[in-house]
Amino acid sequence: IKEPRNILQFTPLSFDMSFLEIFGALSWGGTLVLISENNRTDLLHLSEIIKKHSIQQLMLPVVFLKILAESN
Repeated sequence: IKEPRNILQFTPLSFDMSFLEIFGALSWGGTLVLISENNRTDLLHLSEIIKKHSIQQLMLPVVFLKILAESN
């Protein structure tokens, strides 16, 4: 049995990886946190959302993850 998680919906719905985010949250009884298209590339806002909602899982491109890690 998996623990419920807070999952950030980072990928656009048109991208196949969004399936894992959406149904991962639903199947584990977790919370799916949505962000707007404009806020996806705003590092400050994204970092605030991750902290505010205690995000435990997100799927980011490696390059973007590196930029986010270096900004904190």
